[in-house]
Amino acid sequence: MDLPTTEIIEPENIAFLVPTRALITQVVEDIRKTLRNEEYKIVSNPDIPALFRHNKFIFVFTPERLVSYFAGSTNPNISTMIVDEAHNTISDDERSPIFYHAITLAEQKSVKLYFASPNVPNPEIFLELVGNSLEESKQITEVNVVQNKFYVDFEANKVQCFYDFLPTKKFDEFDSKFNNLEKLIINMTQESQSIIYCNSVHNTVSRAQIFSKNISKSSNKTLIDLSNYIRETIHGDYYLADLVEKGIAYHFGALPQEIRKRIEETFKQGIIKFLFTTSTLLQGVNLPAKNLFILSDKIGKANLKELDFWNLAGRAGRLSKELYGNLFVIRVDGTSTSHRLLEFDELPKIESKVLSGKANFYKNIGNVLENKEMTNKSMSAKNKREIADYATILAYQRKKNISSQLVDKFIQKNNKSSEIFKKISEIDVPKDILMVSTTIKPKYQEYVYKEQEKLIFQAKYDANTCRKILEMLSKKYNWAEEEDKRYLGNKKRLGYYSVIMSEWIQSKPLNLMIHSTIRYHEKNKVLIPINNNPSNLEPFSIYKATHINHVINELLKDVENIIRFKVKNYVMNYLKLTEQDEGEWQNYLEYGTNDNTVIELQKIGFDRQVSLELINYQDESFQFNASGEIIKIDKKIILSKEISKEACYQINMLL
Repeated sequence: MDLPTTEIIEPENIAFLVPTRALITQVVEDIRKTLRNEEYKIVSNPDIPALFRHNKFIFVFTPERLVSYFAGSTNPNISTMIVDEAHNTISDDERSPIFYHAITLAEQKSVKLYFASPNVPNPEIFLELVGNSLEESKQITEVNVVQNKFYVDFEANKVQCFYDFLPTKKFDEFDSKFNNLEKLIINMTQESQSIIYCNSVHNTVSRAQIFSKNISKSSNKTLIDLSNYIRETIHGDYYLADLVEKGIAYHFGALPQEIRKRIEETFKQGIIKFLFTTSTLLQGVNLPAKNLFILSDKIGKANLKELDFWNLAGRAGRLSKELYGNLFVIRVDGTSTSHRLLEFDELPKIESKVLSGKANFYKNIGNVLENKEMTNKSMSAKNKREIADYATILAYQRKKNISSQLVDKFIQKNNKSSEIFKKISEIDVPKDILMVSTTIKPKYQEYVYKEQEKLIFQAKYDANTCRKILEMLSKKYNWAEEEDKRYLGNKKRLGYYSVIMSEWIQSKPLNLMIHSTIRYHEKNKVLIPINNNPSNLEPFSIYKATHINHVINELLKDVENIIRFKVKNYVMNYLKLTEQDEGEWQNYLEYGTNDNTVIELQKIGFDRQVSLELINYQDESFQFNASGEIIKIDKKIILSKEISKEACYQINMLL
């Protein structure tokens, strides 16, 4: 008798695509808690460590890391990819081009794509973006907790209570019992937890500081330990350390990964009661609470849109923990227009510029490739960068002969497409370099590629060497025009960036980088904005905690956004175009070290600080191959050493 055969399905490599680095940690932790298959390893960097090469993988990548992964010709195939927070692929944002580029590359490599996005009424748009059948989309209505919605106007001293179960936007209005925001938050939180949304890092920190004056210190050991850890790893005068002792924290994307992770864990445990946060919540960081206070209808200076608001509102109330959540929209002063948030009705269908071509989108892409001005003379720098990135993606896709919505719509909507395609065909920059450098205009890449004179990068990492590199890149890539005048576009800032670039590459711990940055500001009498007002400045003083905290937060953002992202991309592009080995410098800037063992440890999944700690035990605990890659770590030996709690935790989690 023939027995029925069962098809054996081989394990496949899977990827999660997430919007930002800030979300990688959370997704990795969530997968690790549910994953039971030891054959799989979770990897969040595009370079697979030798220690894991015989495993199958679950990758958690940002779009940039996915593009870098696809650029590696020997990397294993990815069979399936889940695009988390998929609305970022078409949002009106300068990161949407790299998202689009990443998913079109995945489509070209026959990766099965699944798009997940909360609250989107027309999810089929994601399939249309990559040319798939629209019938493969499905909208699921998820049951959430009941939400009580309130509008609190501290100018008029009134509260409006809205009723969702009524067909019209009816509300009851009554006098407020609380004459300030702090009393309202304390009274409504009681034994629960509250998230307070602010529109910028400065406002998030300052609001938390003001609020903390109403709260006394806690004796909770977890909070005391976390506070001490922040003082040790950042600075003794860093506001977050004092706040945490009171069960208060703030959260933004540029906080060091380990501190951000510990804040999230402590909040999930219910120990931190009050969390002041920026728009990182909109990027998918999953931290719901019973109460959500929205203090602004902005993200930075831009207006919150319907989708942003409802994604934020979804944090009010924790499914399976509470029957309801409270959403408070606050008018804190006379300039606030936050009431408009409660006028949002059903979500409108989201649109993609790639599909619609609205606002001269394709004409402006053509203008970039022809070195012409934008049609809108007052277009924001952010929108200019977005269009320029799409122009580079178009050039890559055309040179690679890729059929895509971007190419097809450009042909339909730009009557000069044939002439522009001819110009693209004359670009000599290799296709594989265009593929990984979509944030740099083709004209600058072409200039560097054809130039005879080139700067040879040496194995020197002092501040003077870094300054020469930055000044050269500034000139070649026209940073004065192309980059933000507050950052790389300001030549006077290059001295400061060269110092932190040098220290970052040479493995300097973050707390020591902060101390030397403070000394730099003191020595050079750098002007500091008062209350974040760039037109109201005063010389830096080491005796002012506000100045120290401003410098620390700026340094954290500069390491994350300037050194690890902007500078790394320019350095990598320049070295590729001048046929130098870009791999080492790219790793130095990404991982914050020129020690290959520390880089290897971070590829395995250890954070930078723990990696710097573990190299002290490499002789007796690590085994290397001929290429200097770690192929074995003796877990028993290394755990027998006097290592930090965090190092123990990461060893047990990763090995």
